[in-house]
Amino acid sequence: MTTDPRVNPAEDGPQGPQPQNADKAAIEEQLARIKADISGLASTLASIGSSRLNDARGHADGRIHELTRAGEQAIEDLRRQLNDVERDMSLKVREKPLQTLSVAAGIGFLAALILRR
Repeated sequence: MTTDPRVNPAEDGPQGPQPQNADKAAIEEQLARIKADISGLASTLASIGSSRLNDARGHADGRIHELTRAGEQAIEDLRRQLNDVERDMSLKVREKPLQTLSVAAGIGFLAALILRR
């Protein structure tokens, strides 16, 4: 019996497709499953990334709010301290006007000497 090398008797037999075609179909099915798994993983990673981004954004918003509140409180404290200093200075000027005028003149004289050079 002569066999033609171009014909593979394992491909088609009397009962239909043989092992080579079945292997090809199984491989294609596995590839389709792998693609679906990769797609699912990508979707899961995107969801996790989005969730973490939202968490980070919420944390940042909270910190901004805290820092803004702390800054406003610091400004209010400084304003109060400045008002206290201003009130104390006014009282001292009223209590001792000549001494205050002398101190102011001395400070002005020293400033003029320093700025002159």
